[in-house]
Amino acid sequence: MTKFRVHSTWIIKQNQQWFPMKPLYAVLKARFKDRPAGHWVTFTTEISGIKLIAIAYAWSQRGVSYILSTCGSTEPSEKFYMSYFEDDYGNVGSKEVSRPKLAHLIYDYLPLIDEHNKQRQKILGLERRWPTRNCWFRLLTTLIGMSLVDMHRLYRNVQNAKYSDVDILEFSDFVCKKLLKRNIRQTARLGAMVGENTNGNEGILERITDKDGNERFKVTNNQAKRGRNVGKSIHLNCFVCRKYLNADGDTEYKQTTFRCYECKMPLCKKDRSDQTIGRLKSCIDEHVESNCPVVGCFGDDRQYNVFPKEKQVQLISRRRTRNNRVREAV
Repeated sequence: MTKFRVHSTWIIKQNQQWFPMKPLYAVLKARFKDRPAGHWVTFTTEISGIKLIAIAYAWSQRGVSYILSTCGSTEPSEKFYMSYFEDDYGNVGSKEVSRPKLAHLIYDYLPLIDEHNKQRQKILGLERRWPTRNCWFRLLTTLIGMSLVDMHRLYRNVQNAKYSDVDILEFSDFVCKKLLKRNIRQTARLGAMVGENTNGNEGILERITDKDGNERFKVTNNQAKRGRNVGKSIHLNCFVCRKYLNADGDTEYKQTTFRCYECKMPLCKKDRSDQTIGRLKSCIDEHVESNCPVVGCFGDDRQYNVFPKEKQVQLISRRRTRNNRVREAV
């Protein structure tokens, strides 16, 4: 309000630390006893030069809404609220109850707000598709979703004939139509990280997380009994290590808790280069410097489950089996 001269009204649900919810409810119960429906109590104050109104409004005998606002009137509204309830025999009855003008105004807009939130949270669902534990990235995700829903509604109203039947997902595809799918290396960002040794490229690594952004598994009952309060780190098999077959000609699986922050490829932070067998680079260096579309950093839409057999190499001499030695002796 101080910066933009914009009034705001909130319904208080969870963030109650600095809101006088208990005193408001105590006054409401003291004044109206067991019949609070259609009544409300008001507290007023001034913080940093801004006048604030706190209301506890009983819209039924049990339901109480708590409202904080910088504007509005607490006088009774000309229109009543229709409250529905069941009697002792299961029949649904109704009763008109009074409510303040401030509550009437906000409840008139709530269905529109709920519909907007439904399109952003449930249908578009960017928060589920871009999970994170970073509060700023989470806030940015919400702002992007709100902007897209606002744009969809604007186009639907201004150009009704063209966008009347287009839902939010189709509209998002339309907005992103000209965005190019990343299929080339991010040389400007990764090229600057290429150095003479692995230490110069460790900055591209991030911890592997699950879909909810957690870096560790939940603590099991057995771990809790042993006194552990954190679970094991989430790990995957290094994708670059799968390129190099062992002496038996089998794929090597090296577990790691790190991945490339650009393409999310699981990579060993440990330097596994070995000059004696001809593996000259660590997993990180090979990933950053390689132009191979399998090993290099090419987009974040790939799966890292199976390494192509035609790309695998065997640097270690194959072990001689007993049958091979018998044939050579014969």
